[in-house]
Amino acid sequence: MIMNKYYFGLLISLLFVCGCAPSNKPSDLPPLFPCALAFTMDGKPLEEASITLYPNDPALAKYTAGGITDAMGKVVLRTNGQFPGAPAGSFKIVVLKDSKPASEDSNRDPNTPPPPQKPVKSLIDKTFTSAASSPLEITVAEGNNEEKTFEVKPAK
Repeated sequence: MIMNKYYFGLLISLLFVCGCAPSNKPSDLPPLFPCALAFTMDGKPLEEASITLYPNDPALAKYTAGGITDAMGKVVLRTNGQFPGAPAGSFKIVVLKDSKPASEDSNRDPNTPPPPQKPVKSLIDKTFTSAASSPLEITVAEGNNEEKTFEVKPAK
């Protein structure tokens, strides 16, 4: 019986601490709205690409939204990497995806030096890798936003 009271008290304490913890959201963070995007390259989902939205309004410059695309080329935006959604406004979209260095061959003789690694290079056309040149734009509206799909070109 004493053990049950102990666990009950512990459970109530945990609920109080978890439910009443102060928010870590900055006080000047604007309202955020759900927004999902999809990206393709050559008509196929663009997997593991870094997506960043740069606001056209300088007042929002402190807060960038973005994320990493999944296997279907989709990304659900988060602001500053932690808050779900994006502020309302118009944005330029930057897309980054680099080649991955070849993984180490586990069957390689440990006494032989590893082969030189190929340099990492962008897989995306450089036009899409800078807010100054990217033709991709989106307007995030208050409320729910429909998923939009964007096509990017491969690097030349």
